[in-house]
Amino acid sequence: MRRSAIRVLALALALSTFASPAAGGQSPTEHRRGGPVDRDVRVRISDNHYRPRTLTIDRFTVVQWVNHGNNSHTITSNTNRWDSGTLDPGESFRRFFHRVGTYRYHCTIHPSMRGRIIVVRHLG
Repeated sequence: MRRSAIRVLALALALSTFASPAAGGQSPTEHRRGGPVDRDVRVRISDNHYRPRTLTIDRFTVVQWVNHGNNSHTITSNTNRWDSGTLDPGESFRRFFHRVGTYRYHCTIHPSMRGRIIVVRHLG
């Protein structure tokens, strides 16, 4: 297996453990001291815009994009790190950010739609 595939599987396993209260973990919206998931924040998709367009978050945050518009959209990394696939109205996509950095993304259906996630070590 390729290293990137192994990393994706490891991250998926870690997220499923912490996202499932029945498995003894906590949901991603709960703070876990010293744990990998800090909080869950949302980006609203509507009228061919991401709102907010730029979002600054702490490490170990899950970002959820929710399509509140009437059109289908994607959330696609400019560096091909992730792609949500097509999100129809009402659908959402989640991504866990654990590394400090700037992550730019766009909608492949509407190329003028652009967004940016800035991940910092500590906001406060």
